[in-house]
Amino acid sequence: KDNNYRSILKELAYIYDESLPSNIPKEKVNILIKEKIITMSDKILEIMRTSYKDKLKYFIETNIEKYLEMLKLGIIICYKEELLEILDNNEILEDYKIDLLKIISDSISLINKNYSLEIQKYILKEHYDETDFEYLVENYDKYDKVIKENIYKIVLKDVDKFSRVRIQIPK
Repeated sequence: KDNNYRSILKELAYIYDESLPSNIPKEKVNILIKEKIITMSDKILEIMRTSYKDKLKYFIETNIEKYLEMLKLGIIICYKEELLEILDNNEILEDYKIDLLKIISDSISLINKNYSLEIQKYILKEHYDETDFEYLVENYDKYDKVIKENIYKIVLKDVDKFSRVRIQIPK
């Protein structure tokens, strides 16, 4: 059934780039995204954000290059929720994530995140979330050497705050 749907759509060569009907069956939306029938544009992204929220992650993942290009040009904005989804998404290449981090200015928490070393390092350097201070100090030993160096630099910048941190030492 889906193969027939896919074949007919390809033959029609129709593309949604300005508007999107709100009555597309949810199970067909992924096919339309995968086949590049729904394409990334500011208008389509807004429709996906409001009418097809459950498909937004896949839509951005599939169109990450265009998404980043539109962000760089200021055509769209990246919501914090989308940013975190992209950073958490293992299907998106690290280079795209770094590109995204270069564009945005939000602080990003590392608490309970499994980002790659490069992503962690970049976040600590450019998007450090001050509310992570205690967490980073308390979990210092769990981090890689490179990340420890970054945490050390953060502590040096705020020694007073460090002196107030009550570290739980396991017995």
